[in-house]
Amino acid sequence: MRTPCDICSSVASWSAALGVVLLSSVSSADPVPPALNPDSGNVTWGISGAIKVDVDLERFGRRGSKIRFRWTNAGEPHPRFGEYFEENETDTAQPRHFIEPYTNPNLQELPVTDYQMGRYYPSNPNADYRSQVINLSGSAAAWIPRPLEDIGTAQCRFAWLEGVTDTSDPAATIYSAVNLQLYIASNPDGFLDGLWQPGQLLGDLGLEIVNGRIDGLDGVVFASTPFVFDPTSEMGWAPIGGPSSLINSAGWEAEFGSIVIDATTMLVPAPGTAGTLLLVSLMACRRRRARD
Repeated sequence: MRTPCDICSSVASWSAALGVVLLSSVSSADPVPPALNPDSGNVTWGISGAIKVDVDLERFGRRGSKIRFRWTNAGEPHPRFGEYFEENETDTAQPRHFIEPYTNPNLQELPVTDYQMGRYYPSNPNADYRSQVINLSGSAAAWIPRPLEDIGTAQCRFAWLEGVTDTSDPAATIYSAVNLQLYIASNPDGFLDGLWQPGQLLGDLGLEIVNGRIDGLDGVVFASTPFVFDPTSEMGWAPIGGPSSLINSAGWEAEFGSIVIDATTMLVPAPGTAGTLLLVSLMACRRRRARD
């Protein structure tokens, strides 16, 4: 009778024959590069984990527009997974689906706790990461990063806010940071119970940003500077420059024009998670047997 570890040996041979990259064999000094499937729009980093980030970039349909994405841990770039960067060379929208890479807690691998995303257009050279989403546990002033996959089957939807008029002024960049624990518990579909679509103006929806917050929207804060993870803060994120960097939409729109919902981002369970985790569990079994 074949044991699970014997099966694991066969799995390893099969994966090597097909050229499958096994993340457990990749050192932290050699980050796993992202791979794009142009037919599906899926972007993967070797063995896939439990979470998928769906990004509908309506304005990414412009030729020359660019997108950046990276997995992070407590707000810092994850050392094992490389950055994704793409420039749209077509005139059509290019939805992308970023599938979280698997990390094995049994091997004490550093987990993915969050991700950061940014995009910019030919007229705006600012390529900073503008959107940051982190999974936390605890409460205000005592936040602890948790593996992103700990959200389980929960799903949520985010609105990406931008100025309706492109500008090269870095001060016109809107940065956002999300605390998933607060967001999923209070408003998983975003403001107005999800009754919004890309292309709508914030003002037309009767919404405004005051001191970085939208009334009735918990777990999200907006600023004119990037955020850093701060476990002692109310939200878990703090903008560089402090409270003075928090956005007030009335003043922002007076200077730069209307704020528009530029894109939709959704956090959902990744397809095929069960099979992936079985494969990786077998790999871990083989490695433990080898050590014994």
